[in-house]
Amino acid sequence: MLSNPLEEDILDKFKPELMVYLKEKLNNGRLRLAVEFGKVSTVKKIYTNKEKLNYLIGKAPLLGKLRNRLGLDADF
Repeated sequence: MLSNPLEEDILDKFKPELMVYLKEKLNNGRLRLAVEFGKVSTVKKIYTNKEKLNYLIGKAPLLGKLRNRLGLDADF
């Protein structure tokens, strides 16, 4: 699935070589490549300790109360 027409232009450049390779490797001369456009969802990656803690608090709000009660800091 492609997210924009620019990706289709890039695919069109190497599509003939790709098709020859796939037909040969898969032993299927009737292979076809269909292009679909759609919205690609991106998931925000969690990197820092603070982001991880906020994510977990969102899942389990009592964790935030526990953190406050114990006086803990996410940036260690």
